Amino acid sequence: MTQATLHNESPVTLVKTLNVTSQNKRVTIAIPRLRVAQASHPGLVRTNNEDSFGWFSSRAGELLVVADGMGGHVGGDLAGKIAVDVFQRRVKAANLEDPSLILREALLAADQEVTRKATEDPNLEGMGSTLVAILFSGYLAFVIHAGDSRLYRLRNGVLELLTKDHSYVQELIDSGQLTPKEAKNFELRNVITQSLGGNVDSQSIFVKSLNCQPGDLFLLCSDGLTEPVSEDLVKSILTSKASIQAKAQNLVAAALKAGGPDNVTVQLAQIDEPKVDSTDFFDPIPDSPRRFWLIGLIIFLAILFGLGWLYVFHPSKESTSDQTDKNLSPPSVSEPTNQSVSEPVNQSVSEPKNQSVSEPIETRPDQSPATN
Repeated sequence: MTQATLHNESPVTLVKTLNVTSQNKRVTIAIPRLRVAQASHPGLVRTNNEDSFGWFSSRAGELLVVADGMGGHVGGDLAGKIAVDVFQRRVKAANLEDPSLILREALLAADQEVTRKATEDPNLEGMGSTLVAILFSGYLAFVIHAGDSRLYRLRNGVLELLTKDHSYVQELIDSGQLTPKEAKNFELRNVITQSLGGNVDSQSIFVKSLNCQPGDLFLLCSDGLTEPVSEDLVKSILTSKASIQAKAQNLVAAALKAGGPDNVTVQLAQIDEPKVDSTDFFDPIPDSPRRFWLIGLIIFLAILFGLGWLYVFHPSKESTSDQTDKNLSPPSVSEPTNQSVSEPVNQSVSEPKNQSVSEPIETRPDQSPATN
């Protein structure tokens, strides 16, 4: 059996959360931890992998994205790459404070770019891509998707689907015309109603916000996993004692064992117990007598600086008077007098102090979207 392309787990520090434990005295810093594993495989039927995926760091948080390209050998591969690339670049460049708006604008920008490429090149006509993404910011997560790529969360042994497919068969299930069991064998089950490439209804694209807790395990995947592998088997793999990277590889292996009819991509993200650190924290100007001492010190230093400036740069009256008498005396009568010229006062310029910059607890370069 062909091995899946695997990107091993790597821990990362999420946004720090400050919890004041004593006013102006000490704060406790809770640092959530995130571990990520990614795996992808073209499957056993197709020769190329049209799935794209990536894990990226941004000012807004840690971003995971999976895209399933469509549109033939060339178009599908390109559509998925464009979707992930444009999406992550827009998230990184965003100046907005609201993560929901950041994700929504990034998805619409990716949709426009895929549409533009397909319009410019007749060979790419009809190409498109699904997309599912999650943005972790501290103990909050924000989810957006288009198409039938999915996001699951395993919490306390319960596997929950957090997205709803944008597909024709899902609409039939919602309307009561099909049961989920009947939908598994429905011949039009692969027809999707939303995708990047001109088929996004902006009015029906929503961002879901989630509260995270230590122990949560999130799964992002293309339909190459969910189509041939049952949710019971997915749950069994995720609840196993294997490491997170082994779980990612086992999910891909399960899809291949079931025939591997499509490209399969999985991303796993696990929230670990936070690393708690305590540090002294003092208000520089608290509401206390220290405020007045600080103001007095500033005034004193200002006066001292002013006097020093006058002493160095302003000539004295005596030297001015001597200079005037010298100018008025006839040079033929009086002998020239040797006047000692005072040396300029050497002012020492203090070298700038080297300030130590604390390194982040853990860093790692962005992972670029990868395909096989």
